[in-house]
Amino acid sequence: MATEAWSWGGGAGGAAGGRGSSIYTSPMYGHVGQLGNGGDGGDAGNGGDAYQDVNGNYLGNGGAGSDGGYAGNGNIGGNGGDGGAGGAGLNGGGGGWGGNGGQSAGNNTGGAGGNAGAGGDAAAGTGGSGGWGGWGAPSQDGAGGAGGNGGAGGNGATGDNTVKTIGGDGGGGGMGGSSQTGVGGASGDSGDGGAGTYAGGNGGDSFFGAGSGATGGAGGRGGNGGDSTGWDDGTGTIWSHGGNGGSGSSGGGAYTGDGAVGGSGGNGGAGATGPGVISVGGNGGSGGAGGTAYGGGNAGTGGIGGAGGNGTASGGNGGTGGSGGAGMVLLGGSGIGGTAGDGGAGGAGGDSGGVMMPADNSYGAGPSHAGNGGDGGMGGTGTIGSGGDGGVGGSGGNTQGSVDGGNGGAGGTGGTGYTGAPATNPAHAPGGDGHDGGVAGNGGQGGAGGSAVDGNGGNGGTGGTGGTGGAGSRGGNGGTDSDGNTLPGGDGGDGGTGGNGAAGGAGGTSTGGASGAHGAAGAAGAGGAGGVAGTGTPPGQPGTDGGSGQPGQ
Repeated sequence: MATEAWSWGGGAGGAAGGRGSSIYTSPMYGHVGQLGNGGDGGDAGNGGDAYQDVNGNYLGNGGAGSDGGYAGNGNIGGNGGDGGAGGAGLNGGGGGWGGNGGQSAGNNTGGAGGNAGAGGDAAAGTGGSGGWGGWGAPSQDGAGGAGGNGGAGGNGATGDNTVKTIGGDGGGGGMGGSSQTGVGGASGDSGDGGAGTYAGGNGGDSFFGAGSGATGGAGGRGGNGGDSTGWDDGTGTIWSHGGNGGSGSSGGGAYTGDGAVGGSGGNGGAGATGPGVISVGGNGGSGGAGGTAYGGGNAGTGGIGGAGGNGTASGGNGGTGGSGGAGMVLLGGSGIGGTAGDGGAGGAGGDSGGVMMPADNSYGAGPSHAGNGGDGGMGGTGTIGSGGDGGVGGSGGNTQGSVDGGNGGAGGTGGTGYTGAPATNPAHAPGGDGHDGGVAGNGGQGGAGGSAVDGNGGNGGTGGTGGTGGAGSRGGNGGTDSDGNTLPGGDGGDGGTGGNGAAGGAGGTSTGGASGAHGAAGAAGAGGAGGVAGTGTPPGQPGTDGGSGQPGQ
């Protein structure tokens, strides 16, 4: 008889409870039966820790946590079950995913997604990855369910710097549930990366956005990168790399109200400091896009980019700001569109301690430098107000020693002005006048360069270009009167004014080196084209082209 192979690793977590049920109760005395409530999904079991010897040393890897149970749909949808945590071992076990929430009827809130389990800790390898948060469920008229949070990555042991450990990556947050007339559910936040000696884990990315509704749900933040405490390679050189921050999720769109702000990007993890340390900070994550506004509200602002982590040799780059939400008209023409959102600011670059990076370094990061600031996000395009302004560029990181300061991030481009609404073309009346195009958004200011001691200061970021003005719409064609004579055509709409360019960022100063160059100013945005005149007797007048914006100073 075959025997099962022995393993020193921890066992997987027990399975979660099954999906909760939802039922219709039997009609009694002529009354219509009511939809029952959905049951909650069961929480999952944790992964087991690996076996240990008599000295407490792990002999295998930690077991994985199980996934949370899915909730049932119903009058009130159930909440998803939480994922189980990973077990500890030589390498940590992965965290389980959160279960999805159940859908709700009427004005009841949709079921929330379950939170994910954290990754298990590692004694001599890599921490387990955090699980992904469950999805929030939609609701008919109530609020959408919130997405579950992603699990944190497991930590690698940091007590002995001769043991090479890496932190586990964080899991992503779950998507928020949508609603027809209620508030959209918020997206779950992503889990942070775990700590380690050699490298920190990366923060989770919030790929899935928040739910749409009358008002959009808030975007979830990206996870922060894990810190690194430093690994001694046996030669006296200590290596260290902070984990990268995760990206934020997009804000939810709005059918009648305001779109939501995009989630912020996670910050990069810090590298170790001290004698003999060569460390690199993690890069900041990108901000999520702002939510779209369809029905006259304000679109959401883009999320800010995460800051880069500090390092002795190189600082991490700041994350890019999220683009502003657009004001749009729903497919099929319903809705009147909304005002555009501004782009999010770029994250600041991380500082450098001035240590020179060896040419054959194990990180492949090139020469030492401070982190560059992240670029500002682009402004959104509107259908009522002006296009959104571009986001401000992030500032470059500062340095010690002979390392150059980081460059400032570029400012975001201003959003395009909306195109004028179509004119009427009546059968037996003069043609309607075209509508004017919208004013474009202004560019965002460039970020300042970082300062230096003996190296050169960082260059300032380029100012954002102004957006292009919206085009005026064509004049309507004249109809005919009762005698068959052609009636006057409508005038074309005027083009919108272009956005202003923004100033470039100031160059960074230096005590013993050259100062950085001031960033170039952003160009002015072009005006929108005037609309064509409608035909008729007499024909209409063409619209005037919009004026250009002002260049940055």
